[in-house]
Amino acid sequence: MRRIVDELTTYEGMLLSLVIKMRERQIITGLCKSFQECNQFCTNTCKELFHLRDFVYLLRYLHQKCVVNTLGQTFLLSSEALLRGLQRNFNGIEEQDFKKLVLMFFNNINKALQSEDVSLPIPNDKDITCSSIELIKESLQDKVEPGGNPNTASFRYVMVIDPTETGATTSLLFDTQICDRANTDIVWV
Repeated sequence: MRRIVDELTTYEGMLLSLVIKMRERQIITGLCKSFQECNQFCTNTCKELFHLRDFVYLLRYLHQKCVVNTLGQTFLLSSEALLRGLQRNFNGIEEQDFKKLVLMFFNNINKALQSEDVSLPIPNDKDITCSSIELIKESLQDKVEPGGNPNTASFRYVMVIDPTETGATTSLLFDTQICDRANTDIVWV
């Protein structure tokens, strides 16, 4: 129980800077419960695929998209922001498993919000899945603001794993103009 209380306190600080209202605490409770259960959906891909870093970046993303005023006092979670945050930070598993993971997050948050008599609309199946190319393009457009701290950014560097020995995936990124050869650094490991 103490671990859950410690986690809630930590995650509340990541989402909001000042006063925590009951609604926000309930949302964070639903998010934490979902994170604790999320690896059940990746057994077909990689056991224990998701880690704390994935959850931290989800919270940072939600903070960027859902905090309304500059004092960080108003947090308005939308279905669209939660879905996109999950697509960006908890994807990489089989499509049916990802759909189940998304539904679990939404259901846990909605269950936690029952006393507030509000709920997040659950996305339909066609909205849950999106193109990997679309996510890569969006991720590559993220930049740290001038004077911003890269250690608190709501996004991560994009790592593309090319399973070919010919570099076909990286060539595809240039050929489709997702990346510009003059402004892109490729690191081969």
